[in-house]
This record gives sequence, C-alpha cells and structure tokens, in this order.
Amino acid sequence: MNKITESVLEYYAKRQLVVPNFDEAIHWHTTEVAEALELHLQTVGQDWVRNNPDSKELFSFEKLGEELGDAIMMLIMAGVSYGVCPLESLLQKMERKLNDS
Repeated sequence: MNKITESVLEYYAKRQLVVPNFDEAIHWHTTEVAEALELHLQTVGQDWVRNNPDSKELFSFEKLGEELGDAIMMLIMAGVSYGVCPLESLLQKMERKLNDS
C-alpha cells in the first residue's frame, strides 16, 4: 500500500468515517466532480442562472483544489475496495506506454 492510500485510510479512521464500498465511492466521486464543475462554471461567465446562489460557495482556487482532491480521494477509496491504487496504476500505465513507444 502506498503512502497516499495509507493517509486516506488513516484520515477515515481518525474521523471515524464509514469506509465506502466500490459503488458508494464511485457515486461520491461523481458528486465531488460535480462540485468542482459548479465552481468552474462561475469562471466562464454569468450567462447561466444558479438555483439558490446565496447558498453556494464562491469560486476560489483553494476550494477548487479541495473538490478535485475529494474526487481523487473517492477514486482511491473505490480502489481500496478491490485492493488496487488508481494512482499507482496510472503511473505504471504511463511508464508502460512510454516504454512501448
């Protein structure tokens, strides 16, 4: 297990969070991506109307980074349910493809 996965699992343990199964983690990932997209939409113009704009967080690079990080964490948790790390798998795939060329 790599350091990032260990850190995520430690975070879950310290906060006494329920570890999601694969389906739950993937669904949570989708909501986190949607939160990042909603922040991004604030940067592309005001041609669209938001529901309940007063209850929405304003764009910041910090908040965008947090939402993207949450999405990554949910992918890591989805991998945990099968004993794989998507980050390690990505690095291995990139290395393999670079070596194949």
